[in-house]
Amino acid sequence: MSSARSGGSRIADRGSRIADREAVDIARAFYAALPTAPGPAHALHEAVRVLRDRARTAPSLWAAHLHAGA
Repeated sequence: MSSARSGGSRIADRGSRIADREAVDIARAFYAALPTAPGPAHALHEAVRVLRDRARTAPSLWAAHLHAGA
């Protein structure tokens, strides 16, 4: 394996770990907000908004989290 290839995979692994951590943060915030939110869409919106405010320039970390359905 070339050093360029292995270096690229380390960068991808790091990005994946960051995204995984952000997903866990959103899940925790969602379940924390759920008991007092008017519904799951509102709880998710609040959880994503917190992450969006923290990482506004990195929408790849928060933009995919959306509520679909009733």
